[in-house]
Amino acid sequence: MEEGTRDADALTQRNVDESVTLSLRDLLRKKQVFRTGTGFFLVLARLVGGYNWFWGWTGKTPWTGWGWLPSYLQKEAMYTPFPQYRAFIQNSMLPNIDQFGWVQFIIEITLSVTITAGFFTGLFGLIAIIWAATIVFGAFPVPGENLYNLLNFLILPIVVWGTRAGRFLGIDAYIRPRLLASKSGMLRWLGKIAT
Repeated sequence: MEEGTRDADALTQRNVDESVTLSLRDLLRKKQVFRTGTGFFLVLARLVGGYNWFWGWTGKTPWTGWGWLPSYLQKEAMYTPFPQYRAFIQNSMLPNIDQFGWVQFIIEITLSVTITAGFFTGLFGLIAIIWAATIVFGAFPVPGENLYNLLNFLILPIVVWGTRAGRFLGIDAYIRPRLLASKSGMLRWLGKIAT
């Protein structure tokens, strides 16, 4: 019985290995990439989305005293139509700008790296949607902000999350089959949800 189980495990592992060894050259030769062009669009969406998050955190770093973040939060508090949000900014965020700054710095650096690399795009795409929605919510009433730019900032994470863009030329394409073939229920669940 043990030998049969070992043979089945070896066969499963071989199938997983064969499924992830499909190279870009194989994809191009089979013309699967060019049928719809969506694969390259998804890579482009990931790169642009990752760049947006990269650009976002570089202006608010700890070594610059959080850059423009404190003054922008003051603008948000000044122009928001929601008194509870104004109170939250003035009473929680601004007095604790170091803690809040570190949170936003770590989240935005993580989003820029994971989205660009196509790593756990299901999980980090959802986090990016939530983070972008909070930014859009706060920035919308500030004079000089362009609604279309803000909505574009929100649309890219939706595309990355909704299409699981990391499954094409991303780390997800490599790890997803291995996670789904895992004996651990937690890893299989992670493969389904996060990639």
